[in-house]
Amino acid sequence: MARMQELEAENAQLRERFSQMQLQASQLAAERSQLAEQLDHAGAQVALSQNQLSEHVGASSQFRDLKDILKRRTDEVKVLREYIASSGLPVPGTEGGLELEADDD
Repeated sequence: MARMQELEAENAQLRERFSQMQLQASQLAAERSQLAEQLDHAGAQVALSQNQLSEHVGASSQFRDLKDILKRRTDEVKVLREYIASSGLPVPGTEGGLELEADDD
């Protein structure tokens, strides 16, 4: 009889521990959901900030000036290469290269 009472007490303790663990698991799941939501929100803000930064950089006068300078220098290099080739000399740096066109911005 004493053994039966001992087992019932142990069973009650185990049920109580199980109940506490279920409560902790549900609290952890809720916290995980909140953290995932916060992470999604933060990710959206970062993406928005990156887009705004790209737009800002692309719209800045310094960026446009640098693009203009780069275009002028590229055009100068093309003219100089044509001049070298028309003089009958081998044009340096043309072995296996790839001609790229600038984007129109």
